[in-house]
Amino acid sequence: MATPRTPRPTARARRASLTALAAAACLGCQTYEARPLDPDGHRAAWHARSLEGDSLEALRVALEASPEAAEGDIDPTDGIELSEARRIARVLNPDLRIARLEVQEALAAAETAGLWSDPQLQFTVMRITEGIPDPWVLAPGLAFTIPLSDRLGATRDAADAGLRAEMWRAHEAEWRLERDLRVAWFDWSEARVVHEESARLVEELAGLEALCVELVRAGEMSAPEAGLVGLERARRENRLLRLEAERDAAEQHLRALVGLTPEAPVEFVPAFAAPVVFAELGIEEDRPPALRRLREEYDEAEHELRAAVLGQVPDLSIGPQYERDGGQRRLGLLGWWNVPLWNANRPAIARARARRELARAAYETEYERLVGRLEASRARAAGLALQRAELEAALLPRGDALRADAERLVELGEGGAAVLLQALVEARSIRLDLVEARAEEARAVAELLHLVGPPSAAPATNSRS
Repeated sequence: MATPRTPRPTARARRASLTALAAAACLGCQTYEARPLDPDGHRAAWHARSLEGDSLEALRVALEASPEAAEGDIDPTDGIELSEARRIARVLNPDLRIARLEVQEALAAAETAGLWSDPQLQFTVMRITEGIPDPWVLAPGLAFTIPLSDRLGATRDAADAGLRAEMWRAHEAEWRLERDLRVAWFDWSEARVVHEESARLVEELAGLEALCVELVRAGEMSAPEAGLVGLERARRENRLLRLEAERDAAEQHLRALVGLTPEAPVEFVPAFAAPVVFAELGIEEDRPPALRRLREEYDEAEHELRAAVLGQVPDLSIGPQYERDGGQRRLGLLGWWNVPLWNANRPAIARARARRELARAAYETEYERLVGRLEASRARAAGLALQRAELEAALLPRGDALRADAERLVELGEGGAAVLLQALVEARSIRLDLVEARAEEARAVAELLHLVGPPSAAPATNSRS
């Protein structure tokens, strides 16, 4: 009796099978959606940003979800103080936006790290050239990759450490912004107060010049002597143009750090730092964000090396295979395993070892640099504090007393314009020296606090919690 022929699948059945296979392969695939840049829309939204109306309410909503929520509300009606600007910058500063988005990128990498490889669908289609009833040879197979070591676990641990490092990098950017904002605030405060003090000196010199003109008309003062006063007034008035430009440039830099547009209707309140006790400040390894970041980067390098070492054991690929040859069906198993004979993942291990040593050196040298910079900043801040105290306690009263004596002598007709001119300039110069000393001390304190690190640690330490 002849062997019955195996019925061939119809074209519709083959199409249905291919459709089902394609659907299974695409199961879980994501779709692409274009999102082009919109420069005009961003520009309009940015220029609409202010501390009024809807913009202020949106800022308050954002602050409610931040650690600064307990520090009070933002009230721009009485001017923006440094403490308020710090909270606003935490939300609006453009550099922090990039740092936080980089954390999201690291989070995406951590959430998808250590996944098993997709199964491989293999098939062979051949046609026997000899004349037989069923000349087709079909051999489909499905291979699954099975890890024989904990390499994927080590990869996940490395990705988690990388995420923590990126979170500390963002926290480092926030703490750096604290320092930069303080320094910019003190720069602007100095520029503004120097301009105000210089403007007052010009007003005093203008009054003295008018008095000298009257004295020249009365024959009680020579014209060259009065001309010295007019020349000094003109020179100081010319200098005001540069001081005004420096003040405006410092304010625009401050606005950029806070995240406000150049034309935003905001008034800042000048301030300088309060004195601190320098002797109590030191480097604690858990406080500086840079050290915490480098510690996590070392941990990441450790896990990467562990993953590379575990990668010496290749994964096993195995799965079922079906074959139909000349009408006969066979069911079996296919698989392969790379023998770690020559390569054995040696290049990856060597690079991972070198990266680990680099990460160790980065942490240790950063600690050394921080300690050295802290001591230098401590010495600078302490010296500036002494200078500021000396100006306040001794030089400022002496300058004011000299000016008062010179004014009294001129009123009595016993002193010349040159004496009063010198007294006015010197007294106002001492005030300008005091403003500069306060600003320099404030900047030194800002650097000192930045090196020590924030008082409390911050970011979450596990992306999978």
